[in-house]
Amino acid sequence: LKFILALFNSKLMTFYFRYLNPETDEVLAEVKKATVEKLRIHNTDKQKPYIDIVNQILEKKKGQLEADTKELENKLDVMVYRLYNLDYSDVLVVDTGFLLSKQDYEAFSYE
Repeated sequence: LKFILALFNSKLMTFYFRYLNPETDEVLAEVKKATVEKLRIHNTDKQKPYIDIVNQILEKKKGQLEADTKELENKLDVMVYRLYNLDYSDVLVVDTGFLLSKQDYEAFSYE
């Protein structure tokens, strides 16, 4: 479940959900079952690193919802980009504020 949480809260899934559901930014926009079913969930046998980061984020947010977890969230985003085999130019479309260089992105490893 925490692996799915990592995917659903990633910038990639947010981007894709907005593509599938253009009314996302409308007042009282609905989350439709048909739209959620179109989300592509890539599975991996290496879920533990994702789950570990989700646990760290949840621990920091426990009792302090304003806790800064941006670094952990950014790391999860990169892990999700790599899981879905996005190349650097694709990442820049999804995440216009992406901070890693092309070399750092391509060298990124979470294992």
